[in-house]
Amino acid sequence: PATEVVIAAVKRMLQRGFILLPEGEAANVIGFTPPLTISSSQLARTIQSLQVVLASEVRP
Repeated sequence: PATEVVIAAVKRMLQRGFILLPEGEAANVIGFTPPLTISSSQLARTIQSLQVVLASEVRP
C-alpha cells in the first residue's frame, strides 16, 4: 500500500489549506469530505492542488 505517499500528500494539502484524511485499513486512501455548500470553483481548486501534490509525491 502507498501509505507513506498518502500521509505525505495529506500533510502537504493541509499546508495548502485543505483538510483531507488518510482512510482505509492501511491508511492508503485519501478521504475528502467537502462541505455541503462547496462551489464548483472551490472543488476545482482542491482537485488542482491535489493533482500538483500527488505529482510531486509519486515519482516513476
